[in-house]
Formats: sequence, structure tokens, C-alpha cells
Amino acid sequence: MDGNRRYADRSKIDRRSGHVSGYASLMKTLEACLNLGVEVITVYAFSIDNFKRSPEEVSALMDLVEEKLIALAKETELINKYGICVKLVGNTSLLPEAVQRAGKHAEAVTGHHSRSRLNLALAYTSRDEIRHAVECVRDDFVAGSRPSSEVNQDPHAQSSGRPFQAAIEEHLYTSGCPPVDLLVRTSGEARLSNFLLWQSSSACLAFCQALWPEFSFRHLVWAVLEYQRAKPWL
Repeated sequence: MDGNRRYADRSKIDRRSGHVSGYASLMKTLEACLNLGVEVITVYAFSIDNFKRSPEEVSALMDLVEEKLIALAKETELINKYGICVKLVGNTSLLPEAVQRAGKHAEAVTGHHSRSRLNLALAYTSRDEIRHAVECVRDDFVAGSRPSSEVNQDPHAQSSGRPFQAAIEEHLYTSGCPPVDLLVRTSGEARLSNFLLWQSSSACLAFCQALWPEFSFRHLVWAVLEYQRAKPWL
């Protein structure tokens, strides 16, 4: 969801209003994706690197995140219509307690749904996620809950490394979700910015010029068509 600040500057509005416009774009895009049959949507809402911004901006963003998490939990018509389960993915211990509470409430309110899933990546980077997963697997081995035989040391074996790969995926923040099929990056940037690096190893990448608040249904359709062209067997 890149481009909220640039949209605000371009539109000559304050940056909080730019982020509010970004939330509105999220809700429209979420419903469009669900209407197209997408079952898992993951959005990059706040990177760990974003904590490097000024304290005033970070504080304002965290207040807005809390507000929108509370609002999302109240979107019962949308949530129930599509059976959305909301999950926070990331190092959530870095978030203010109020945001953590709002996130846990949204997860609790929607936790009984299983038709679709909305992952909100907050205090997230892919490197941090992979570090976390590796440390968890290490701890499993040390505790004896995961046998060392699961890691195949023969580089010539056809199954080499697969048990370890499965162990890593079990401990990713997105555990239980399928690999990413389509990754859309807005605002004209052609880079992944430390997002879902493990999960996107076979994904179709679509780089869109529109800033996130400007992202519309036609941009979504374009991205889906890019995916279909890259995966012609569908």
C-alpha cells in the first residue's frame, strides 16, 4: 500500500488524510478481490523500517492504525458476507499496547471465519520474519520437539532440505497461508521492499504506477490479467 504520503503531498492535504484515503482504497480493493474469488489477501501496512520516521509521524500513524483496526472489527456486514478472518502478521510486540489490543480484538471478532483471510502486515519485514522462523526451528531442535533427521544433509537427494523448508514455513507469520500467486506494488516502485520474500519465490510481480489511494478496480483487473498471462495454464 505504497504512496499515501505522496498522494497527500500531490493533493495538498495533510498526510493523515492521505493515509485515511489509503484505508478507503484498502476496503474497496479488499471487496473487489473477494468478489473475484481471492481467498487470501496480505497488505503491507507498516514496515519495521517505518519506525525510523519522525516520532510525531509514527505516533500519528499508530493512532490511525488503532482507529482503523477498531473500525475494521465493526465492519460486520462485510466481514460476515465474505467470511473474513483478520490476522496481524509481523513483530507485533513492537507496536504500542493500544494497537496490539485493537489488533487482538479484530482477530477475536473475526477468528471464527474461514472462507477468506486478510493479513495486515504491521511492524513487518520479511528478513525479521525469516529470522523469527529460523530461531523457532532452532528452539524446536534444542527442545527435542523436532528430530534432527528432518533436515536432509545430502545435497544430491531429491528431497534435500524439504523438511527444513516445511519447518520454516510452519513458523512464518503467514503460517497456514498458500504461497503468494500475485504481488502488486503500487506508486511506480519496482522493488519488493522486504515484503513476503520467502512466500513470493514463484509469484507474478505486477508494478503499478498508481499511488495506493488512486488504486482502482481497473488497476486490479490489469494486475490479474498480468498474472493470467504469466500463468497461461490457468
